[in-house]
Amino acid sequence: MPKVCLLLLLLTAVPLHSTTVITGSEFDRYLDAQQVDLQIALQKCFSQDSGYLVCGPIDPTVRGKQDVVDFFRAIRVICPDLASVVKASGYFLRSTSPKLISRDSWISSPRKGSLAGIRAVLVWVRWENQQVPILFQTMHQTRLSILTYNNRLFAMEKGERKLTSQYIRAVSDYLHRCDIGDKSARAPEAISFGLPESMNIVPSNHKIPGGQLTSPDALATMASIVTDFAKGVTGIVPGDSLAKELATGAPNNAYRYLSNETELRLLSEIEHNSVERVSVFDLDSVSVRWLAAGSYCFAIGLSGRLKIGHASPSDSSANERLFTLESHLYPGEAVFCAGMIVVGEGIPSPVLEISLRSPRLFDVRDPGIAGAHAQFDRDPIWMVGHLLRRLTSLGIPWRGAVIRKY
Repeated sequence: MPKVCLLLLLLTAVPLHSTTVITGSEFDRYLDAQQVDLQIALQKCFSQDSGYLVCGPIDPTVRGKQDVVDFFRAIRVICPDLASVVKASGYFLRSTSPKLISRDSWISSPRKGSLAGIRAVLVWVRWENQQVPILFQTMHQTRLSILTYNNRLFAMEKGERKLTSQYIRAVSDYLHRCDIGDKSARAPEAISFGLPESMNIVPSNHKIPGGQLTSPDALATMASIVTDFAKGVTGIVPGDSLAKELATGAPNNAYRYLSNETELRLLSEIEHNSVERVSVFDLDSVSVRWLAAGSYCFAIGLSGRLKIGHASPSDSSANERLFTLESHLYPGEAVFCAGMIVVGEGIPSPVLEISLRSPRLFDVRDPGIAGAHAQFDRDPIWMVGHLLRRLTSLGIPWRGAVIRKY
């Protein structure tokens, strides 16, 4: 079989993930890799107000060569621009905690080998008697990391990888031009390199796997809730006993955001749709004091950090961009739950509505799992417990809130 045909089969006929519901021993490994104290320390150094985003690893369970394992298990600092990548990664030259061990840069020239095309700075530090990798990238560079992970480019045989290397290098160069502000940069088309359209870094379509919904559709349609206690309704206001059960009954599962073309499309929409009119921050004991009334997207990462994003209420497309921004809170990463909340007036401000992202808007798509969507249909309702516990710890009232999913 010709090599090009073989590659097309690899990229289109084989599911990229068996499922993105992470549970059991794999879930435990994800939790162990979070380095929560380090993430908190990094966020204090590199604030969200300045455009930085501190995230956990893309996949600490990935298998492969050691450089691949280290790359995908690294704690990540996503920086607002190239200059910030260099400046932030240089912070450890004068830091004693974390203490610098080594620093490798692939900015002007991308990496080769299994991670070909990747531009980043990888810093190794000593933290609490461990050696921990920290990855510094721009959001553009992060997109290529996600593409590499989703398509398992690092796992291809050397001969197969040659077929994609030209395209990946072209993508890397295109994103680098975006980072330096080249307005004339145009994304290379995968099909021009003999690859499937799904490999496009900026896809031409915006389809949820399975073709169910686009983002505007999702916002206009609330999905039915199917549980032991409610069927065929689109919203519930739990009483005291159910509220308590929801707050304590969240399962130890996590979901990964939509992968490949959809996730990358969402990230590209952020870049082209007035990012300056949104803000992203951790909701904690400090920020909760100035939480204003309005609509927010939210996500709770495996570090336990509750991130929320806010779109300007004067923006007519604010709700749609909240949907888009949601995948930006933990790009390429698994989360406990995600969705949107509506906050009312008051001191402290109460949560009036909670809309949860349903499995069809995560990447649950393995046709080999019978009834996968039905199997996980109740999880988003029960996984709201992660959010409810966090709101309670922050003193934010939520009793009486309408809980929905989309």
